[in-house]
Amino acid sequence: MNKNIKSLGIMFCLVAMTLLTAFGMNNVETINYKLDEISTYDIIPEKGLKDDIEQLRQEQLEIKYKESLRVTERKRELQKEQEEKEKKFKIEQEAARKKEEERIAKIKEAEKIISRSGIRSSKVLDFKVTAYDLSYNSCNKALDHPSYGVTASGFSLKGLSRQKAMAVAADPHILPLGTKLKIEFPAGYEHFNGVYTVRDTGSAVKGHKIDLFMGDFGTYETDQSVWDFGVRHAKVEILN
Repeated sequence: MNKNIKSLGIMFCLVAMTLLTAFGMNNVETINYKLDEISTYDIIPEKGLKDDIEQLRQEQLEIKYKESLRVTERKRELQKEQEEKEKKFKIEQEAARKKEEERIAKIKEAEKIISRSGIRSSKVLDFKVTAYDLSYNSCNKALDHPSYGVTASGFSLKGLSRQKAMAVAADPHILPLGTKLKIEFPAGYEHFNGVYTVRDTGSAVKGHKIDLFMGDFGTYETDQSVWDFGVRHAKVEILN
């Protein structure tokens, strides 16, 4: 490399001396013009230039290759995300389908029990019976709450006694709202016997269980009659 630089220096000196001798010292501008005509590419070895261009081309190819890999990897990630979403959707769809089938099965079971063709007796079933009132402990509604005493059917129990209301809460999949029930209690609880109407539902009232309305006592605490009733079993005959 040092030899090439030295050779180039000597060449420039010879050229300058020749020009000075030929044109004289007063033609400096002409000398500068002639020197400018000597292209840089004329003194750079052709092989070195080709090596630089090839290196640049290789670097560009490497950049394109890396970018291609990045794009391909991103496409794979997006495809995987889409597959996961579709898989999750299918699972949710299947769960919803099973839930709907269970709901329909419960409705059909209830339809087998209940006759919609008018008042007629159906088979007698055994139900577990609990009791409730309109206290805050039972319904989580204060006396001044706008929906105090209003049931799921829209019927208001506010101010009513058990005998006037004759209402129960039940699982609507088993006993739909409005269903008439003839309930017979065991010995010692015969005074609760009678025909009741399903007026309400409840999160704790599921399956063959009903909640007997004991009355509106206008108190925050649950009335003692509810506790005294406890949990009973009764024969329930569906009338409509």
